[in-house]
Amino acid sequence: MQRASLTLIGMMAAAASTAHAQTTGEGVAALAAQDFARAAAILRAIAESWPPRDRTAEFFLAAMYENGLGVPVDRLRACALYVRASGDASAPFSRVAQELLVEHQSSLGMDGFLTCLRLSSLGFDHGFQPVTFDLGAGHWIAIDFEGATIAWA
Repeated sequence: MQRASLTLIGMMAAAASTAHAQTTGEGVAALAAQDFARAAAILRAIAESWPPRDRTAEFFLAAMYENGLGVPVDRLRACALYVRASGDASAPFSRVAQELLVEHQSSLGMDGFLTCLRLSSLGFDHGFQPVTFDLGAGHWIAIDFEGATIAWA
């Protein structure tokens, strides 16, 4: 009997400690109420998850990064989120996200926009670091976002 009670108490404690998953609607409501820190926390957890994708959360979080609302201004991250938000033509803000991408493409320049596209595919905290392996005597291998280069002189 005591073992069953301990098991039940353990299950209740685990259930109580499980965080309440917040919704995009709650994040947008916090944004509308100008509770930017709360909106950023809610929308970031949803928009930056990999998968599933929530195009609405991605759109609103992009706007927050673009304007520095509850997060530091980060036009590159905003651009990548707009790319994600525009990825489904049936999503509510897809067309607006596509229009905003045109502005980002010109303001970031070609290299910046390519980085934006990579981040939209790889995610923001991918941890990838370009690396070069020196094999000695003019031989090396470099691995970066463009691919791998092997030099054998």
